Amino acid sequence: MQESLRKKSEQLQLLGNIFSLLEQFDLEDMAVTTDGSQLGKVVSLLCEVKAIFASCRTR
Repeated sequence: MQESLRKKSEQLQLLGNIFSLLEQFDLEDMAVTTDGSQLGKVVSLLCEVKAIFASCRTR
């Protein structure tokens, strides 16, 4: 039980770290300049992840 709670806590901390990193990048600007490329697809996915994290944060 204790181990499970510790793992969940670590996972939440990692998700918070990922969200903090995503906030540091201007993904929308990157999406415009990389549109149509493989990198553009990755940036678009990161924009979606950022939006999901933001919506979860406001709940």
